[in-house]
Amino acid sequence: MTFLAPWLLAALPAVCVPAVIHLLNRGKPRPIRWAAMQFLLDSVRKNQRRLQMRDLVLLILRVLVVAFLVILFARPAVWVPAGSSGVVPTPVSGMIVLDVSASMAQTDGRRSRLDLAREEALKTLERFSADSLCGLILATDRAVPVVPRPSNNLELVHDNLNSVLGTSSATDLLPAIERAFQELARSPGAEKMVFVYTDSQESAWRARPAILELAGKFPGIALRSIPVGNAGEPNTAITGISIQPSAPTLGKPAKVRIDVRNLTETPLDGVRVTLAANRDKPQDEATLPPIPAGQSSSANLKITFDTSGLQTLRAEIPQDLFPADNLRSLAIRVGTPGKFLILAEPTSGDHRTTPAFFLRTALVATQKGGDVQVVPPAQLTAEEVATAIAIFVCSPATVGDAQWALLEKFVRGGGGVVVFPEGKTSAALGATPSTRWLPGTLGKRLTESATWVQAGLVHPVTASWADANRTRLTNISADGRFELAPHTGAAPLASYTDGVPVAVSCEVGAGRAVLFGTSPVPASTKLVLHPFFPILVGGLVDYLAVEQSAAQALRPGESFSASVPPALIGKKVVLSSDRTEGRTDAGVVAAAETEGKIQISSVDNPGGYQVFVEGRDEAAAAFSVAIDPAESVLTTAEPVQIEAAKGDAKAAAGGAAAGGAKVTREAWMFFSVVLLLLFIAELALAHRFTMSR
Repeated sequence: MTFLAPWLLAALPAVCVPAVIHLLNRGKPRPIRWAAMQFLLDSVRKNQRRLQMRDLVLLILRVLVVAFLVILFARPAVWVPAGSSGVVPTPVSGMIVLDVSASMAQTDGRRSRLDLAREEALKTLERFSADSLCGLILATDRAVPVVPRPSNNLELVHDNLNSVLGTSSATDLLPAIERAFQELARSPGAEKMVFVYTDSQESAWRARPAILELAGKFPGIALRSIPVGNAGEPNTAITGISIQPSAPTLGKPAKVRIDVRNLTETPLDGVRVTLAANRDKPQDEATLPPIPAGQSSSANLKITFDTSGLQTLRAEIPQDLFPADNLRSLAIRVGTPGKFLILAEPTSGDHRTTPAFFLRTALVATQKGGDVQVVPPAQLTAEEVATAIAIFVCSPATVGDAQWALLEKFVRGGGGVVVFPEGKTSAALGATPSTRWLPGTLGKRLTESATWVQAGLVHPVTASWADANRTRLTNISADGRFELAPHTGAAPLASYTDGVPVAVSCEVGAGRAVLFGTSPVPASTKLVLHPFFPILVGGLVDYLAVEQSAAQALRPGESFSASVPPALIGKKVVLSSDRTEGRTDAGVVAAAETEGKIQISSVDNPGGYQVFVEGRDEAAAAFSVAIDPAESVLTTAEPVQIEAAKGDAKAAAGGAAAGGAKVTREAWMFFSVVLLLLFIAELALAHRFTMSR
C-alpha cells in the first residue's frame, strides 16, 4: 500500500489527543469519609475492573477514529498490475482510443460491438479521479481527434463518448495509437495510459510491429487494450462487383460479376444474389451453389439500361448480423449507341490482308456494341468524332495536322485513341508538334524478329494474361516493328524479348491513348492471328472507356470532385443514393478557373450516388462508396498490451505482463467504511456505558 498525499501522515500524532483527554479527565480523587459509603465499598471494588475495561475500549475506538481520519486524508492506495481489468491509475493522464470502423457495426442481435466498446470506455472514465486528465481519439484507418489532448473536463469526454457514431471506414489502429502517445508525451502527470477499445479485428493490428516500437519511443506510457465482441463471428459478404463492358450501351445487355465470400466455419448453401440499377427493382437474380467455409463464389447476372448517362448498379444478398457488406454498389456511365472508327486508306487489293480488316473482325468479335466504320483519314470530321466510342488509327502517315488536332481534342475530352503504324509511317511519330500528346515516339524500323514476354504483365489490359497456364503468349512474334520509346508517365502493355515495348499507353486529359509498335497485319506481327487478339482489342475498348472524372469508386470518408461546364457555377447540387429515398443537399457548384467544380467533402455511407445539378435531369456525376473487403473478415487477433517502464521499455503482445509494472488504485472507500463503523461503534458504546453507570 502507498499514499498519494503522504505529507498528511504527519498528523498521525493526533491519535494521542483522546488518550491525553482521558488522562486529564481522570484527576486525583480527594477522600471524604462518610459512614454510609462503607456499605458501597464492596460493590465498587467489584465493578472497578469492568469500568476500566469500558474506558479502555472507548479510548481505543477514539484513537482509531482519529488514526483512520488522518489516513483517509492521506489518500491510501494499493499497488496492482498495470494490465488488471478495471484498474485505472489515480491520478492518471489518459487517452481513450475508440475503434469506430465498419466491423464495429457487427451485432449480437441486440447490441453492436461499438455499443459494447462505448460501455466499457464509460466504465473506465467513471473510475478516473477528479484530478485526472483524459482525451478521446476515434480510430478508423486514420486518427480522428475528438478531445485531442488530455483534459480535466471529464464530462466533455463522457458526452462525446455517448454521441459517437460508427463509420464504414477500414481499420488500422496505428495512426490513432501513435497520436495518443504523442499527446500523452506532452501532457503532465506521472501515470500515463492509452486505453484502446476495439473488436481486435486482424486488420486492426496489422501494424503490430510499429505499435510495439512505440514502447521504445515512449517508455513512460502504458497501453491497455480492451477487446469487445466475440472472436471470429460468422459473416457472409459481397466482396466485389464488376461489369463487362465497363461502359455499357443503352438498350444492350451487360454482364455483371458479383463475388460473394463465405466467412463462416461451415459450408453455405442457397445464397440469393440480386442485381438492380439505381433504386429500381432487381432485374436479375441467382442462387449460388454451396460455398465452402472461407471460400468465395461468383454470380454472373445480366442487366439492361433503359436510360443513358451516369448510373449505379446495386448487388444485394440477404442481411445478416453485419449488414454493411451485404450490399455493394458500382457507378458506371451508360453510353448511347455509338460507333468505332477505323482510320485507314482504302485499298485496291485483297481487303482481307489490311489492318482495317483484322481490326474490324476483332471489334465485331468483342460484342462491345456500336457499329464499326472505316473512314479515310482525310474525311474525318468533328461530327464523326463526336459519336465515336473509340478511334483506331491504322494509317497515321496520311493523317493531317487538322485530323490530329481533332483526335487530340477527342482524347482530352474523355475519348480513346489507338494508333498502329504502317509501312509509310514516319519514324518521328510522337515527336512532331501535332502528335506529342501520344504516349511514345517511334524510332527506327527493327529487322530482328522478337517474341512477347509473358511474365510480369501488370497493365490493366494484359495483366490477366500473366499466367502462362491460361494461354501462351510467348509464341507471338513480330517481324516488322518499330523501336518504341515511351514518354514520361507512359506505361507499357507488354514487351518483347529484346526489351522493346509492344505498346505504350497514357492518360491525356480525361481520356487515354495507346501507341503500338507494329501494324495489325500478319506480315508485321502474328498477334492478329492469335486467339488472344480479339480479347486484347476488347480489353483496349474497356480501358479506353473508363472516365476517371465521371464515375469514381471511393473509400468511406473520401472526398469527391467532378468538373462541370462553367454555366452551372452557383447552381444547387443534390445527392441521390441507391439505398435511401429522396435527395440530400450537397452545396453548390464552385468556380474553378475556367470550369465549374462539384466538391463533396466526405461521404461515409456505402452505396451508389448520383450527383444532380439544379435545372438538369441527367446526373452530372456519379460515384460509389464501398467498405474495404478486409472489414468483412471478423476473425480477431491477440490485442497488444504495452507496459509503462522507467528507462527500458517492456512490450508484450497478448496482454502478458513481462516486467510486472504496477499502477495505483485508491482505497478510500474501504477506509471510509471502516471509519464510519468505528465512529458509530464509539457513539453507541459511549451512550450505553453512560446510561448503565
